[in-house]
Amino acid sequence: MKGLLIAMPSVIDEVKKIIGNYSSFTVVTEVGSDVDGYDVVGVIGTDRFILMNLHRLNSWEGPVLTVGFGLSFF
Repeated sequence: MKGLLIAMPSVIDEVKKIIGNYSSFTVVTEVGSDVDGYDVVGVIGTDRFILMNLHRLNSWEGPVLTVGFGLSFF
């Protein structure tokens, strides 16, 4: 399984550290133009960040996992 994780810039280092052992996942801060090569997409961030990236994934037909947190998390 090949996955794409889109994370807020403020948490990307933590996400990379946690997901580092799973080489089949790519961690980025922005959605690229081509997500067709992935089996699953995850979005990690605040509600606004998640919604913004879900809109960019409007043509994506695969499963999406979202992990949201409030600004007080920082």
